Amino acid sequence: MDTATKPADLARQLNAVRLRIEKKLDEYLAGEFSALHSGRGVEWVRLREYNPDRHELQDINWPRSSPDEDYLVANEYRRRRSLGCWLGGDLSSSMDFGFDETDNKLTAQLEAMMVFGLLLARRGNRLGALLMHGNVVEVIRTRRETLQASRIWARTAKFQVDEGVSVGPAEALRRFRGLQRTRGLIVPISDWQADDGWPDELRITARRHTVLPVHVIHSLELELPYEEFDLQDPETGDWMTLEGWNEETQKDFRSEVEAQQIGIKDGFAQAGVKPFVVTAGQDTVRQLLVQLKHRIDTRRW
Repeated sequence: MDTATKPADLARQLNAVRLRIEKKLDEYLAGEFSALHSGRGVEWVRLREYNPDRHELQDINWPRSSPDEDYLVANEYRRRRSLGCWLGGDLSSSMDFGFDETDNKLTAQLEAMMVFGLLLARRGNRLGALLMHGNVVEVIRTRRETLQASRIWARTAKFQVDEGVSVGPAEALRRFRGLQRTRGLIVPISDWQADDGWPDELRITARRHTVLPVHVIHSLELELPYEEFDLQDPETGDWMTLEGWNEETQKDFRSEVEAQQIGIKDGFAQAGVKPFVVTAGQDTVRQLLVQLKHRIDTRRW
């Protein structure tokens, strides 16, 4: 993103995006469901000796109780008034891909952040963000305000993508676990091309927290144009000239892309989570809401 964008222009752009997405959210979701996920609305605190006046039968922890039922142990919970929710933004160079601002993976990511941010903030949850930028992960602390989604969007839009190697989703997930001590929710958004061991970190995070990863793709990354063109490696900055009409070049490219996509798919399967898939250049809001409604209807997260 261009750091030279004037504050007034950024504010107008933010307001237009927020209004458009809120309008679509109201159109698609009005009366459809009451929450992103269902549950008791409580979190586990500790184990205590079972007391019939204090506990319910369903609270008994049978594996921790004595086999002959002489000594029963019960789980104790506390009501969770709001959920700690985090958005993960990937500002690595591989995300800066597309013809223009309307056909760009970064734009699709910003819209995805706004969709989930508005959905989570409107339910009274605390919302924060972890932005992967350069060799650091910037933390935007959680706040329980409806305008927090707009603040996160504006902060992310001001960043300029760094050339070279950036921290990947793995580091952001580790930071999230360190910041969110109680059970929380994170929406990490990325193209997941980083080779930083993110499947293991995703699996560890999903054991305790709700993880809703978003996989941003671009159709042009999956095919090679049939012409001669110059190509720059976003990580190293090196340039090379490729002959797109060369059959051997096309074959090698398809092989590399297929291997990369299979690796990403296997990474999610290894972590035991199912990603939302967003294609840049298409209606991001509709893509996400269709997938959200399907998961809620089928109760398959």
